[in-house]
Amino acid sequence: MKIQHYTLLVFLAFLFTQCKKGPEYESLIPYQEDEDSYWGYIDFQGNKKIDKRFKNQPGMFYNGYALIETTDGSVDYIDKKGNEFERNYLDASNFHEGIAIAVKESEYPTLLNSKLKEVKVMEKVDEIYVPSEGLMCFKNTECKWGYMNKNGEITVQPVWDYAYSFSEGLALVGRIEFDTLGKDRKEKISYGFIDTQGNEVIKPSSKFKQIRAFSENLAAYSDGDDWGWGFIDKTGEKVIRAKQEWKDVTDFREGIASVKIDGLWGAINKKGKLIINPKFENALFFERGLSYVEKEDKIGFVNKKGDWVIEPSFHDIETGFSKCRAVVEKDNYYVLISRRGNHRKNREFFNISINGLSNNHIRSDFFDIEPVIDTMFVQLSAGSVNGISSKTDLEKIMKKYKISNADLPDNSWKNSIDVRKVNMDDEIDITVTCYFNENVSEAITSRVSYGWYTYSRVTGYSPNSDAQVTSVTFSIDLNGRKEGKGDILAKGIRSVFELNGYKTGKEEETVNRYILTTADGKSEASINYDDDNVSVSVKL
Repeated sequence: MKIQHYTLLVFLAFLFTQCKKGPEYESLIPYQEDEDSYWGYIDFQGNKKIDKRFKNQPGMFYNGYALIETTDGSVDYIDKKGNEFERNYLDASNFHEGIAIAVKESEYPTLLNSKLKEVKVMEKVDEIYVPSEGLMCFKNTECKWGYMNKNGEITVQPVWDYAYSFSEGLALVGRIEFDTLGKDRKEKISYGFIDTQGNEVIKPSSKFKQIRAFSENLAAYSDGDDWGWGFIDKTGEKVIRAKQEWKDVTDFREGIASVKIDGLWGAINKKGKLIINPKFENALFFERGLSYVEKEDKIGFVNKKGDWVIEPSFHDIETGFSKCRAVVEKDNYYVLISRRGNHRKNREFFNISINGLSNNHIRSDFFDIEPVIDTMFVQLSAGSVNGISSKTDLEKIMKKYKISNADLPDNSWKNSIDVRKVNMDDEIDITVTCYFNENVSEAITSRVSYGWYTYSRVTGYSPNSDAQVTSVTFSIDLNGRKEGKGDILAKGIRSVFELNGYKTGKEEETVNRYILTTADGKSEASINYDDDNVSVSVKL
């Protein structure tokens, strides 16, 4: 069986860098007796605790509940008695600190209490993480990050472009800045740390190219790919300065951080001293004094001196020694081994897996169309959209949208030009196009003589002074969570037109198209849409 290092590393990364207090999952783990059997739970002694009743693999237990995906793809919770609570959520989180977050189709996230009661819908929340140290990191619909308490009340206003969960009293935050003004400006990110009141403890700075959350009072940082990694303390001082040979590091755990040197992993102490020479193929994550290590496609365990305690003889690993036993795979069966590498007889299973549904981050499924419409329409009235009417010529359009001659079509037949492109959170792309009564560009020519023969050569293009706008088109592409919601946006746009003097002609309305006209019939708007695209054309 292929060693699932990536899965394990992701799991450990959450436990050690997000929670910071060690594993919070409880002492039950999903198992199968054969490939086609249903799933049940065993404890870390290999005793069966919940009988085989789940068709899909359930997740690990947190605060008494585990997640499970139903046959229709929705998400429910189960308790330690094996009871399944039918909720049919689109997505849901693990429980942490007594609460969880779930989301239904086309809705904002909802806060759940320890009795699975929905206590609050968190409107205008686009993304949110489970609580850490009493606070939930969230992003609003304006793409700014802040924090709220476990009652869903904002405690730190959303003003950050990046934010991460609290760890040891501090949260890593970031702000996008630009080093220059104008067209060639370059983006840079300033990172810092705030306390639970939102005060800047380590002021944001662009001196760190990469930085991580605090673990055991130290946070890993890098000044760039060529400078390696080091560690700062909670004052921002570089107490373990970055070394070029440290190409990667882990957070400190049990007083040790793993470092990658020349492609191999070793370990350092909190003084930055190398205590385990780089000789291992994977990073070291110590749990109760032992870390799993791969050698020649086999798994074993080493102590904090780097000495083998359990020789590499296993083919896969599911969990380390966060509990009393580790879960490993040997000879096509999973077993639970002690710290000496022994396992109990008659405690062999076809499959034991931590890879069931687990989630600590929820994204809204509500399509807030207001920001999209506000981006599209600054002004709308009969015969005019965003200050553009049939009397608007090409010169005014070029001035309004800062279009240069170099941006014009390099031909004399095209009668349209894209004047604006907007990307909204990588999920919505808007292109605004103006159409004209004549071609946009006029050829600039010069006479060229070649012996007795003379001809005209195009040397460039200039704006056509006779071109006037006849229509404006908005093309909207929906991606990610917005896929499949074209009808919602189309209906919202139709309502905006109706509020601004347009009427929908009933005889012209079809399944995927709306035709609207002004009372005098001089201006017409058409809205065409499918699941992932909306096109709005306004004839002036």
